[in-house]
Amino acid sequence: MTTVTAFRGGRALFVLLWLVGLGVIASVAAGLIPGGLIVAAGVALALCITIAIGVMSQRCGFFARPLIRVAGVSDRLALTFDDGPDPEFTPRLLELLRQTGQRATFFVIGSRVAQHPELARRIVLEGHELGNHTLDHRWHMALWSARRIAWELRRTSDLIETHTGQRPVLVRPPAAILSPRIEAGCRAAGLRLVGFSTRSLDGSPAIPARQVRARLLRGLTPGAILVLHDAAVAGKPPHSIEVLPRLCEEMAARGLRSVPLSELLKG
Repeated sequence: MTTVTAFRGGRALFVLLWLVGLGVIASVAAGLIPGGLIVAAGVALALCITIAIGVMSQRCGFFARPLIRVAGVSDRLALTFDDGPDPEFTPRLLELLRQTGQRATFFVIGSRVAQHPELARRIVLEGHELGNHTLDHRWHMALWSARRIAWELRRTSDLIETHTGQRPVLVRPPAAILSPRIEAGCRAAGLRLVGFSTRSLDGSPAIPARQVRARLLRGLTPGAILVLHDAAVAGKPPHSIEVLPRLCEEMAARGLRSVPLSELLKG
């Protein structure tokens, strides 16, 4: 069993791209390259795009190297659910998982655990794992200092452990947004940074359930880490409730079963 993370040389590649880009801009400013402002603006835009890729991509490794899949397993994968616990949707998903014999990892928001501690305890009692998904799911966390990020993650883990008896060892940042500070804060908090191999987009109102299902079915491979949601996203119910039964049927047909991610990592 081996873990698969983002591209190991991602940071070096990012630095190289920026050095080349800044060199081109400097050459334009010195009159060594024709084209003037148009060339400089194009290069500057390209450099900005590399930042966006580094923030959103789980694979490029520009800013962080999250776990994205587990290699060396033949019959298991990890279903993961973000943003709960939610009193409307989490119980329905737990029942679907119970009926199909699947176990999952729930990346929970600390403030919601405090609001619904009995539901968080139920997740643990039914054989699932809790992961850290920050205290309040603030999207701009990637801009915070590593020290502040670590403080919030520790506080969230303490809260989860107090209410459930299970202390998280894994973390997924809000919307899986990455930055060097996110990675450093997770490390300081003693948590392993987790991304995904397949993002279902089940919380996007622009993506119909059939497309969510198709994305997940394509991602059904041994060692995969699939991400869904067990809470409303942007005020819309997640498609996970609708697609999970078919997904579990297909997993069974392919000889696959979901286990908590920490168990998958043990081989």
